[in-house]
Amino acid sequence: MRHMGQAFIALATGLAVVVPATTVGAAAAPTLGAAATTPPAGFVTTVIANSGIFAPTLMAFTPEGHIVISQQTGKIKIFHGGSVSATPYLSLNVSSTSDRGVLGIAFDPAYATNRYVYVYYHRPTPTIHGVISRFVVRANGLSADPATERVLYTMDSLDPNGVHTGGVLKFGPDGKLYVSVGDDGRGVTVSHSLTSDLGKILRINADGSIPTDNPFVAQATGKYRAIWSKGHRNPYTWTFDPRGRLLLAEVGLDRFEEINDVVPGGDYGWPDYEGPDNGDARFVDPVYAYGHGADADTGCAIIGAAVADPATSTFPAGYDGDFFFADYCSGWMKAYDPITDTATPFATGITTPTHIIFGPDGNLYYLTRNTQGGSGWITKISFTGSTAPSIANQPDDVTVGVGQSASFTVEAQGQAPLAYQWRRNGVNILGATQPSYTLANAQLSDSGAAFTVRVSNGSGFVVSDPAVLTVVSNQLPAPTITVPQVGTRYVAGQVIQYAGTATDPEDGALPASAFDWEIVFHHGTHTHPFLDPAPGSRSGSFTVPDSAFETAADVWFRVQLSVTDSGGRTTTTFRDVFPKTTTLSVLASPANTQITLDGTLYPSPHKIPAVQNMQRTIGAPSPQALAGGSWTFDTWSDGGAAQHIVRPTAAESRYFAVFRLGAGSVGAGTGLSATYFDDPNLTSPVVERIDPVVLLHVPATRGPAPGVAPGTWSVRWEGELSPQFTESHTFHILADDGVRLWVGGNLVIDAWTPAAASFYTSAPIALTAGTRVPIRVELRQGSGRLGQARLVWQSTSMPWSVIPSRQLFPQP
Repeated sequence: MRHMGQAFIALATGLAVVVPATTVGAAAAPTLGAAATTPPAGFVTTVIANSGIFAPTLMAFTPEGHIVISQQTGKIKIFHGGSVSATPYLSLNVSSTSDRGVLGIAFDPAYATNRYVYVYYHRPTPTIHGVISRFVVRANGLSADPATERVLYTMDSLDPNGVHTGGVLKFGPDGKLYVSVGDDGRGVTVSHSLTSDLGKILRINADGSIPTDNPFVAQATGKYRAIWSKGHRNPYTWTFDPRGRLLLAEVGLDRFEEINDVVPGGDYGWPDYEGPDNGDARFVDPVYAYGHGADADTGCAIIGAAVADPATSTFPAGYDGDFFFADYCSGWMKAYDPITDTATPFATGITTPTHIIFGPDGNLYYLTRNTQGGSGWITKISFTGSTAPSIANQPDDVTVGVGQSASFTVEAQGQAPLAYQWRRNGVNILGATQPSYTLANAQLSDSGAAFTVRVSNGSGFVVSDPAVLTVVSNQLPAPTITVPQVGTRYVAGQVIQYAGTATDPEDGALPASAFDWEIVFHHGTHTHPFLDPAPGSRSGSFTVPDSAFETAADVWFRVQLSVTDSGGRTTTTFRDVFPKTTTLSVLASPANTQITLDGTLYPSPHKIPAVQNMQRTIGAPSPQALAGGSWTFDTWSDGGAAQHIVRPTAAESRYFAVFRLGAGSVGAGTGLSATYFDDPNLTSPVVERIDPVVLLHVPATRGPAPGVAPGTWSVRWEGELSPQFTESHTFHILADDGVRLWVGGNLVIDAWTPAAASFYTSAPIALTAGTRVPIRVELRQGSGRLGQARLVWQSTSMPWSVIPSRQLFPQP
């Protein structure tokens, strides 16, 4: 959505919520989801810019003392003279889908003589990729000349569906240029690799060449010699502290957010680990981490990164050297003390921050982004030592239609308790003693009224700037989303169509030029930009990514439609489209074996909700030291390689890794001959094949093999078994319904009568290592429910485990 007008948010399911907004042509104030920022006593917050910013990512101070703000859309805006200039500092052609666009901005240490500014952004062609480019700033310091662009570094191509791109761009105390680059959602293949610059911190010279003292100069080649550290997921914000340390706020997946002290050559463990104390000497632990949740100590995404430098900070000395960070969802800010290794609460009520920096004036500044529409604002936190009230965010002018309610809100701070008194044209409004005031049923006669609020406490008082009410007779337009329909659900890779209509009391049916769509991707309590089509269309479509994308299941897409009538009034409606999910289960034998999911190590079994058809990578690290000795990967239940891609569906979302013990007489088998029958009595064969192991888990909705109908069927496995040890073995088989097992020609388990899932156990059987004996398993499913089979053995030297394929041989 490229404009914020007077807005009426109407849920497409029939509910409606009215929210404050500004008139068309003025940028929206931070009203949606905003809360008063509360810093410690003696500190004050001031919103210095709440208009003119759209889809902000990061910010930086210019050598002249102005603030430049990166926007995903390709425009860099500049705040100077008390407001955000309508003229961009720099405009670039960018890829702005997902979290791409313009990111880091840095100024040359020799700016006074060369006037160089450096920008990290994403180009859309020939493939989507990031670049670091240098530009020359014009003499007035208010804009950079796009014609002077010189590309210094070109990054690897990105997946069109990818996420996590970084990244702050900053000169270090050594005069080198550093940039953080995310893993593009491909951590499994890129984060540790020295043949990819994704999932890394990079370090280059100001002219784009590679410093000879970079840590991987001898191991990497070409541009990859720029790698400074690796094993990163989403290294979005970071800064240097007064001692020259690079302190990184690393956004995690679903367990932890991290502060990392980045050292040259360090590997920070993604995707193998996230969070503290990974216990793996290959990786560097974070210096601080916090978990996911929604309270004062947890969150969803860490945002940094500012350090109170005692040489410039105006904060009390107790904050010297502290690293300030916030959480995007929980809205708190904390100060991490690297000396005491503790994080102290600093502020609350911060709405969806995206960046924190200290300014040259010694004050703290943070950038925030409205999740509804993308408008942004900049807030300053300064220390005064006073407890008197002050206004952090002034009430905004409001425009409403006749009969609508008009709401005004102030954000104030100071020693509690604070008392509020709203005034209309200088006259107190009876009973209007809260931070917000609402005038119901506004009429044309109310237009032009000025509203102020007096805030007081025991230390003094302050009066806000006036907010002017405008009442217009023009009625709001009424949009309707016709597609997708209510209740529509998607699977990964699906194309979702959207379309709508709109009417207006004055204009009638609105033309396509009045339509503006936006697709926002929601994940839990936060959002990601996904697609912002060009305005002027009644319909369109988008494809749900099925790889290199967010893999969590608590996600959905919000299809949002805004329509604007000829009088400039806007109404917004949306429809949420949720995914079809399933339970993804990754299991292994023997017990306590570790597996990986999307590169992260978990103990088995590991079960999570998953979006259907989303590409996931499962792995079986091998070898592993467990009971009985060293265990080596043998096979997956789906026949895949040790690490391979799966796409969970409603019918198939359970994957079982089998490991074999590397002791005794290890065989060279490939599995058993398997015959699948289209009846429960082993009389109508349909499929013959070799199954590596006897390991079956068949939902009632499908058959056990292609061509075999669900409901009632049977299977026979037969061949030879080669024991690894000369000792008595006990066999166990999990079955649903009936099952029979023969070993050495003897029927040792006979449970052919249909029954619910059960484990059946044989009497001990004496076997000789390396001497093959016949084996046959028969399974029947006659009840139309889940069908299962799992063949396990156990002996003095062999722990309870699924019999691996190396010890099974097909029928001769």
